[in-house]
Amino acid sequence: TEADIVPVEQHGWTSTRLRTSHAFHSRLMEPMLAEFDRIVRTLSFSAPTVPVVSSGDWTDPGYWVSHVRDTVRFADAIAQLDGVRFVELGPDAVLSTMAEDAVPMLR
Repeated sequence: TEADIVPVEQHGWTSTRLRTSHAFHSRLMEPMLAEFDRIVRTLSFSAPTVPVVSSGDWTDPGYWVSHVRDTVRFADAIAQLDGVRFVELGPDAVLSTMAEDAVPMLR
């Protein structure tokens, strides 16, 4: 329940609030999942042509549906880089900055 939610700082963790238009990767996305699943299954996917570190199979429509709702394992994915430079493809550099904080060896 909402009353059971404890701020991460009380656990000694740090957090960064992201400014987003939707509550991606949370239960608040559940109302749109069925429709998103229906639409995403009409698309064609192919494997990336450049090496990609990912938490799933980009060619599987189910990956994209679960990606909208499920918890992001960002630090786990970044740790797989093992010294490889991180390049973020997106509208800004929010994740690139977080990558430096997630794995000190990338600094």
